[in-house]
Amino acid sequence: MDPISGFFSPIADSPVKDSLECIYRSGGWCEIWRGVHDGQYRAYKCLKEPYRNDFLYQELLRKEFEICRDLRHPGIRRCYALTELEGLGYCIEMEYVEGDNLSSLLEKGALTTESAHTITGELLDAVEYLHRHQIVHGDLKPSNIMITGDGSHVKLIDFGLADTDSWAILKMKGGTPIYAAPELRHRQEGAGGQVSDIYSLGIILGKLGTVPHRILRHCCAPRPEQRWKSVEQIRQAMEKRSNKIPWAIVAASILVIVPLLWWHGPVITFVSSLFPVKNAHWGGLCIEAIEDGKISFHNVSRVPFEYSMDARHWKREDTLLTLKLRSRECVYFRGQATGYSLRDMENSRYSNFSFSAPCYVYGNIMSLLDSTGFKSAVTLTRSHNFARIFADNPNLRFHPKKKLLLPATGLTVGCYRWMFQNCTGITEAPVLPATELKGYCYQSMFEGCTNLEKAPELPATRLSDFCYFRMFRQSGLREPPELPAMSIPESAYQKMFQDCTSLTAAPVLPATELDKECYRCMFEGCSNLTRGPEILPATRLETLCYSLMFSRTPIQKSPALPATRMADKCYAYMFAYCPALEEAPVLPADTLAMRCYMGMFQSASSLSRIEVHATDFSAPDCTTNWLLDAAQHGTFICPGSSHYLTGRSIHGIPKGWEVQDMDKK
Repeated sequence: MDPISGFFSPIADSPVKDSLECIYRSGGWCEIWRGVHDGQYRAYKCLKEPYRNDFLYQELLRKEFEICRDLRHPGIRRCYALTELEGLGYCIEMEYVEGDNLSSLLEKGALTTESAHTITGELLDAVEYLHRHQIVHGDLKPSNIMITGDGSHVKLIDFGLADTDSWAILKMKGGTPIYAAPELRHRQEGAGGQVSDIYSLGIILGKLGTVPHRILRHCCAPRPEQRWKSVEQIRQAMEKRSNKIPWAIVAASILVIVPLLWWHGPVITFVSSLFPVKNAHWGGLCIEAIEDGKISFHNVSRVPFEYSMDARHWKREDTLLTLKLRSRECVYFRGQATGYSLRDMENSRYSNFSFSAPCYVYGNIMSLLDSTGFKSAVTLTRSHNFARIFADNPNLRFHPKKKLLLPATGLTVGCYRWMFQNCTGITEAPVLPATELKGYCYQSMFEGCTNLEKAPELPATRLSDFCYFRMFRQSGLREPPELPAMSIPESAYQKMFQDCTSLTAAPVLPATELDKECYRCMFEGCSNLTRGPEILPATRLETLCYSLMFSRTPIQKSPALPATRMADKCYAYMFAYCPALEEAPVLPADTLAMRCYMGMFQSASSLSRIEVHATDFSAPDCTTNWLLDAAQHGTFICPGSSHYLTGRSIHGIPKGWEVQDMDKK
C-alpha cells in the first residue's frame, strides 16, 4: 500500500520559470527565490535541497502557509499560494518586498530618530495584529523585519516558527538565542505564547532606542508573568509617559493663554462661526478619533483616493496613508471619480482601514466609490467592492448620533464580504436596506463581532447562493433578524449564526422551497439556543439542506418536520449532541434516501421517543448512527409493516428501547 501523501493544497499555477533567481539562503532549512508571476515580482520560499523530500519539513512549510494565508495587514508580508516549482519542489508564493532588513540598517547606523519612531509604531501594529488573531510569531528579530525601499514602512517576514492554538501538531519551540525568551531557551513546558513574543519585541525596541528603559524592563522580565501581557499595555505605558508635562510649563502656559483667551475670546468665536466643521461629514466618509492615535488606509486599487482634514481642501494619495489624529480630530475620505474600486481584481486584494485607537466611522460609504454622485447612488457594480474595508479593527465604533450609511439596494457578488469581521468594538449594525442580493454579498460581514447584540433588519425576499453565509458567526447576537424569504438558494443561510453563544431563540423560517445546504450548520454551536422555530414547512428536501442545523445546542423542542420527500444527507446530524432534546419530531416520509437520517440524533442523550412512518429502511446508510448514544431506554414507534417489526432490521435502535406498532395504538 502506498504511503499517505502530504496535504499540499491548493496548488497554484507555476510562475515563469526563466525568471527565477535565488536571493537569500538562511542558516536553517529554507531559501528564498524571486520570480515573475503575471507580470509582478513574487518571492518563493522553498526547502533547501537536503530537506525537499523530508515529510517533516514539508509539513512545516505547509503549516507556515496555512497560518499566514489569511493575514491582511500592511505591516506583514502577504502569502498568496502554496505552489510547486520544477527543481525547487513545494514553495510558498509570497509578496516580494524591496528593501533592507532592520538588522542591516542598525549595523549601518542608517536610521534617523524619526524613522526609528515610525518603525516602532508600525512594528507594534503588526505584532498586535498577529496576537489579536491568536498567532505567535516565535522568531521576532531585526533580520525578520524588512524596511521597504523608501525606508519608512515595516514588513514582518519569516513565519517558519509561528504557531497558533488551532494547530495540534508541529508544536516544537525555537528561536534565535539572543532574542528568544528564557522559557523558550530552557524548553519549559507551556512556553511559547504571546508573552514570549513580547520579550523579543522588547529586545528589538531597545536596539531602536525609542522606548524608555522602564517600559522595556517589563517587556524583558525573566519570568513570563512579570511581563506586559499585550502590545496594547506597552502602548498605554508609552502614552502615559508621553502625556506627562512639567508643572513649570503648565503654569507658564496658563499665565500666557488665559489672558489671551479673555481678551480675544469674541474674535475666536467670530472666526469659528465663519468656518464651521460640525456635521461636515457630507464631504465623504468620516473617521473621528475618540482618543489620540493613528489611522491608516491601505489602497490596493490602481486609482488614487482623496482625503481632507476639514472636508474642504482635498489631497490625493496613491497607496498607503498613515495619519496621527488627536481626540475629536476628523479625517475625510472619498474616491477620486466615478468608477473607483476598492479591490485589486487581478490579485484578490482589498483596501483596508486600520486604527491604533478607538475611532468613530460615519458618513456615506458610497463616497469612497464616487466623489460627486454618492448622495444618490444606490446600486453597486461588480467593480464596486467594500470587502474587508474595516475588517480586524477592534477600535472601530459607530457614532451614537451620526450614522454610517450603506444605502445600496442592489448589491453585487461579495460586495460587503468580511466588511466588519472581528470588529469587536461595535455594538450595533448599520441599516441594510438592500432587496436585491448576489452571491456572498453578506458573507462573514459581522463574523467575530463579539459585542454585536442586535442584528439589522434583512428585508430581502429574493436571495442568492451563499448570500448570508457566516454573516453573524461567532458574534454576540442576542436577537436574530426576521428572515422572510420563501425560497432559499444553495447555502444561503449556511453557518449564518454558527457559534453565536448568546442567541437564545431562532427566527421564524417560513421558506417552502429549499436548495442544497441552504440551512446547513445554521445554528450549530449556539450554546444557549433553547428554542427553535415551530415548524420548518418545506415538504421537499435537497442534499444536506438541514445537515448539522441545530448540532451542539441545548434545544429542548424540535420544530415540526413535515417533509415527505427526502434527499441525500438532508437531516444528517441535524440534532447531534443536543443533550436537552427529549422528544424527536414525527418523521412522516414513507420513502427514505441514502444517508437521509445519518447521525440525526447522535449523542442526544435525553432523547427517549421517536415516531417514524417509513417502512423500508434499505436505502444505503439511511439510519447510520442516527440514535447512537441516545437515552438508554426509550420508545420507537413505526408502522406494523416496518422492517423493525418484521424482524428484517434492528439497525440503529438502542438495545434498551421498546419498538411499538403505530397501527395498534
